[in-house]
Amino acid sequence: MGSKKTTTTQSTDLPDFVTDASTQATALGSSIAKTPYQPYREKRVADLSGNEKSAINLAASGNGRAQQFVDQGTSLLEAGKDWGSATDAERKAYEEPIFNAITRPALDNANKSYDKARTNLTSNQAMLSAKGQDQYNLASQALDKNLNQTTSDVTAQGQAQAYDAASQQWGQDQQRMQDAAAAYRAVGGDITKLNAQQIQDLMATGGIDRGVEQQNLDFNYGQYQEGQNWDANNLKALLASLQGTQGSYDYTQTGTQKQSGGTFGQILGGVTSLAGAYYGGAFGGAGGLGGKATSVGTAMSDWANKGGPINLVNGNTPAYMVG
Repeated sequence: MGSKKTTTTQSTDLPDFVTDASTQATALGSSIAKTPYQPYREKRVADLSGNEKSAINLAASGNGRAQQFVDQGTSLLEAGKDWGSATDAERKAYEEPIFNAITRPALDNANKSYDKARTNLTSNQAMLSAKGQDQYNLASQALDKNLNQTTSDVTAQGQAQAYDAASQQWGQDQQRMQDAAAAYRAVGGDITKLNAQQIQDLMATGGIDRGVEQQNLDFNYGQYQEGQNWDANNLKALLASLQGTQGSYDYTQTGTQKQSGGTFGQILGGVTSLAGAYYGGAFGGAGGLGGKATSVGTAMSDWANKGGPINLVNGNTPAYMVG
């Protein structure tokens, strides 16, 4: 009965619901680990709405239309100048039509009167004596002088009146140009304001449309994520359930000890199993077989190999004496 080699085997019997849940968690975790990455292939960000695109186009093109009117108004303002700064050609363009309108009727009447007087004077020339011929010459000269004087007076008066009328018309045209320039610039400003308001309205309504679409896209992505995390969430719940049941059930731990030397070693193994069952069962405390049962088994083995009383490991007082 010399010292022999001792082999100890331990096993734990858990409740079926714990074993089943553990098996299920292991299988589910293995399945999750083998699942390849699956990218989300649908659209995540909503596109610009139709109204937002219209607002952008209006901002790009509307400013150009407004600027055209502003430029026209600016050109009219820059072209404006007073009558004294007008060139000879510009003055002639204004004065000549007015001069002709004023002088032509008076000159036509003067010429008609001259022609009539000349006709009357010439028709009596053949019947005049030498003395009468001198009178004819004087009358003829008087007719010519009168016509020249009338023409000169009408021309001078016509030029003066044409100058005054032309300068007034010039000022009126300049004022109209300034009014037109202001109107063009005002139209440009109105278009700018109108475009700005339209842009704001389009952006506001378009933003609402895009927001609704984005909510739908986010919902779809959320559904995708929920599907992707379904197994992982179930595994978390299963593990949390298992962790929550710890300490709420009893379990059985069995220790078997085999010795290669003789009948006494076999008997000792059986006694060790009994002691392990006692200390590792329902009254074995939190340590279970990992505590006192292991200590008893080790102490019995020491006694069998060396002889003497059983001393529990962990510094406990002797519990059994085997002899």
